[in-house]
Amino acid sequence: LPYSVVTRRDIEQSEARRRQEQVERTRRTEQESQRSQQEDAERRRRGAEQEAELQRRRQVEETAERRARAVEEERRRQEHWANERRRRAAEAEEAERQRRLQQQADEEAQRKEREAAAAAAAAREEQRRREEVEMAEKHAAEAKRRAAREAEELRREKEDAEARQREAEKAAQPEERGMGDVAQALVALRKRYRESDPDGLLTCLQTLRAYINNLARNPAEPKFQRINCENNAFRTRIAPFDGAVAVLESCGFENDGEAALAVGADFVKTKGPRLWDALAKVDVMIDHVKGG
Repeated sequence: LPYSVVTRRDIEQSEARRRQEQVERTRRTEQESQRSQQEDAERRRRGAEQEAELQRRRQVEETAERRARAVEEERRRQEHWANERRRRAAEAEEAERQRRLQQQADEEAQRKEREAAAAAAAAREEQRRREEVEMAEKHAAEAKRRAAREAEELRREKEDAEARQREAEKAAQPEERGMGDVAQALVALRKRYRESDPDGLLTCLQTLRAYINNLARNPAEPKFQRINCENNAFRTRIAPFDGAVAVLESCGFENDGEAALAVGADFVKTKGPRLWDALAKVDVMIDHVKGG
């Protein structure tokens, strides 16, 4: 072969070996870098483990130290309480000794007092007997006066009951007419709304029942003797239904001129007992509405 061809081939081979050596050196460098990184990571891991172990040991030591302090504190506390108990026992013993001495002195004084009081005992007993006799006589007189007062009160109560009965009998006829008005008002209310608004009618009747029931159960309670017409329940459940107010008026409620319905002062004596009849009529009407 010509010299130039041989030389070029040698150069290419040399160049190829050089590149291969370069690649090899690069690979070894990378491997060494990886090994170095792995060694660094291993050193860091070992360092972290050592640090964790040191931390754990410190925690164990701190726990042991706290326990030792707690044990020592408990020992001191127990010792303090033992000393305190001994001190209290000594104080109690001394107090008991003083009490016995005082008791002996008191007993001696009491003995002397009993001896000094023996002479006056008979006189006091006689005085007590006289007082008992006087008290018995006084109680007997008081019992007679009390019996007389009770008899007079019974007589007055009987007269009041007879008077109330007479008043009730006098008011019976107007009350019956009022209860008839209740039935008429309820029937008119049902006829007017049973087809157009049965649900609203039922709510209206139930609200009317609540008003009447409260007054029937508590006729003397002021808060049940008056219905606020501006109340939300009244405005939404009673006011929209023509004839609902008439039911309340037939039960004794009247417009007091202040946006409210109220019963009169003589309501309890006149129409109060008849509210239960009105309540029964409202219950019957509610059952009719529920039944369709």
